[in-house]
Amino acid sequence: MTRYLFTNYRKIDGADYKDERVWAGPWLKAEQFLGHEVAQLRAVLKEYGIEGDDPFAIPCGKFDGLAEVPLERWTVTEGGQPIFDVWNYSDSGTVFRHGGTEIVGVFVQFGGEFDDEALAAALEASRKAARAADPSASLPHSFT
Repeated sequence: MTRYLFTNYRKIDGADYKDERVWAGPWLKAEQFLGHEVAQLRAVLKEYGIEGDDPFAIPCGKFDGLAEVPLERWTVTEGGQPIFDVWNYSDSGTVFRHGGTEIVGVFVQFGGEFDDEALAAALEASRKAARAADPSASLPHSFT
């Protein structure tokens, strides 16, 4: 079975929804994202039901609860080469082919929807191995 590594972990904390000034302002900033991630961010927001031309101008309160939780991202590598970009938000997430907006799978709570079941199984096996190596590692809940 293919062994993937979850690398390049990045996290944006959720906004303080109890502070009206914070909640009225934008949550996300362009400098928090790598170049290709801006297009992926738009795809993630669309999957979540949030649309807009400029994701960095959307106030926290317009994110339908998404801004209350961390937004986490990993680059998944195979043999040192980036293969996928994994996004985790709330208890859901999206898996993109690295560098683009092609969605290869989504996961919700404790299950996933992938056209390629072998890919989902390989991601899950790699996630479990990473969790076993470091129980405190921040990783998605499950891909299968």
